[in-house]
Amino acid sequence: MRLLASYSCVALVLPLLLHAAVGSEFTVEIPAGTTDCFFQFIGKETAFEVDYQVLDGGELDIGFAAYSPSGQSLVADMKRSDAQHKFKAVMDGDHRFCFDNSFSHFTKKLVYFEIVTETPDSEKQNWIPETILIDSLETYDVKIETFRERFTRIKSYMDQCVDDQNAFRIHESLDRKTQESNFERVNFWSVFQLVIMVTTAVVQVVTIRGLFNDQSRINKLLKRATRD
Repeated sequence: MRLLASYSCVALVLPLLLHAAVGSEFTVEIPAGTTDCFFQFIGKETAFEVDYQVLDGGELDIGFAAYSPSGQSLVADMKRSDAQHKFKAVMDGDHRFCFDNSFSHFTKKLVYFEIVTETPDSEKQNWIPETILIDSLETYDVKIETFRERFTRIKSYMDQCVDDQNAFRIHESLDRKTQESNFERVNFWSVFQLVIMVTTAVVQVVTIRGLFNDQSRINKLLKRATRD
């Protein structure tokens, strides 16, 4: 019987914050023979980035596709373990991101993905409370724009550190799963070979002892074969 790929959609409500960069990360399980889609609202002229990686399952490959609110295809990947794509929204609306595991009939896939949006330059500095800037002016007599630039630069560095830490964490998780899988395989084949060796040793001992025992079945069989 041919396995028909099912199609399911999951809507994610992801609020848009007035930060320089807003990241939303998820770890999802894509069952065998299915295509799961996720949605995020992205405003017009907003730059955004999608990064995904298969953590576990089969050959660590998955299909990926992204669509604009109008249904236009933005990118389509076939059987890749990881990728990173950058886009710029041309209209307001829910953008669709789909992971395709329909080509796998038995193996589910564990996928980590992150969606990072960047607000326009005119909005990047609005997240700093105005009261902090006013107090700073009265105390240090420094221009507001200087503080805006410094705070924005620090925030950008912090966002980059968070992204790097997430990437390191994902790679560490993938390496750990690979090591655990190799450990299980080594233990299984070690036990299997040990059983074969013990069985072979027992058969050899029984056979050799039977050759020197006139009453043993092995000796009788050998004598009968020799006579024939």
